[in-house]
Amino acid sequence: YKGDDFYLCSNFIPVVKFALKELMGNSLKYGRENQAQRLAMGKAANFSLELEVLKNKADNNIVLVFRDDGRGLDLKSMEEYARKALLINKEGAPSFEELAPFLLWPQFLPLDKDEEYSIEVRQGLAVMKNIIIENKGKIQFIHSKVNPIKEEDFVPFDVVMTFPYDDVVLIDGVG
Repeated sequence: YKGDDFYLCSNFIPVVKFALKELMGNSLKYGRENQAQRLAMGKAANFSLELEVLKNKADNNIVLVFRDDGRGLDLKSMEEYARKALLINKEGAPSFEELAPFLLWPQFLPLDKDEEYSIEVRQGLAVMKNIIIENKGKIQFIHSKVNPIKEEDFVPFDVVMTFPYDDVVLIDGVG
C-alpha cells in the first residue's frame, strides 16, 4: 500500500474489501508467471500486487489504483473471442481500450482449463463493477506506467476505481 492517509466510512469498507478480493483473485489466476519466465523478462522473481490510494483534490475524489506486475491483458486471446462472439467486426486489431471493458462482462472471457474458477472470477468482477457503480464510483483500465515490461500481445494495466470523496472518507489527514 502507498498513498494518502484517511479513514474510510465503515459502510464503504466492504466495497473496497470486495473489490480488492476480486482483483487479487483475477491477478493471481491470470497474471502470474513462473519465476523463470519473470527473470527472463527482467522482472523480480516474485509476483507483486500494489494498492495506491490518492485524494484527487481537483475533482474531490478518492482514487484507488490496483496493479500487479504480471503479464497483463492477453489482447490476441480477447480479440479472438470477441470476434467469435460477434462483439467486434471492424477490420484490423482492436485496441486495448476497446477490449479492456470486456473484462467486466461475466459472459465474455474465454474459459481456461479451470472453467469453474474462471466463471467464478468473471462473475465476481461483474458484481464488483455493479457495487462500485451503486456506490457512485467508476472503474476503468489504463495502461500501466509502473509495469512497462510487455510481452508480445500482452498489455500490463492498472485498475482505477474512483469514488466521491465526501461519500467515502470519515476523517482526513490521519497520520
